[in-house]
Amino acid sequence: LKNLAAHFLIKHFANKCDAIITPTSSTEEYLRNLGVSALIETIPTGISIEDYKRWSPHQVQSLRSQYAASSELLLISVSRMAKEKNIDFLIDGLAKVKNRTSTPFKCLLVGDGPEKERLEEKAAKLGLDDWVVFTGNIAPHEVIRYYLAADLFVFASTSETQGMVLLEAMAGGCPVVAVRSSGIADVIKNNINGFKTHEDVIEWSQTVVDLIEDKAQLASMSTNARMFALNFSEDKIAQKVLEFYARILAIKE
Repeated sequence: LKNLAAHFLIKHFANKCDAIITPTSSTEEYLRNLGVSALIETIPTGISIEDYKRWSPHQVQSLRSQYAASSELLLISVSRMAKEKNIDFLIDGLAKVKNRTSTPFKCLLVGDGPEKERLEEKAAKLGLDDWVVFTGNIAPHEVIRYYLAADLFVFASTSETQGMVLLEAMAGGCPVVAVRSSGIADVIKNNINGFKTHEDVIEWSQTVVDLIEDKAQLASMSTNARMFALNFSEDKIAQKVLEFYARILAIKE
């Protein structure tokens, strides 16, 4: 009943609007399926590309060396340590990655939350102490340096409305391996800037293994990820919003 009431209220409110901006095409599809007939434009939230230019190569390398040896790849995941973020799946997947590859790696799990202590215990039981590091919360401006230092972003959440954290990681040169969901599907282009898999730990872990074992593909996808993220710079997104407002004003005159 709560869901039905929410859907009714959303539809009722949306149809009274002159126009609606949605962050993803899947959100637009949701509104259309509800019966919303108002004008809808999909314009994602922008990211501050300039923030990534504030960290020098020395600062980035200094951070990387704190966590990974020169021979190791550095993986990263950023999310709240809560059940809806599907981190149990992520840890199970990383355990399988460890067992399926001889490529040395470390994975940073950035974030805090009610499940953190339990997840740390789970990772220890799976023998991941030397592979997985729980960093706790990191300030947003500092997280950018972590993205720049890492080689690959790994993710398992299926509750994302918009894949902002993925775009932020891509801006730092991290291709992404994530579980397919509505917010994820709009951001990841398979075999270009990352991979989206089914919620299957075998498929997910093998995708990670294949990518970290192919250094050429990883480097190519890192470049692609950066280029893709540039399309979501705050300046470009602001221009799209401005053009949309102008179009609506012209229609209403």
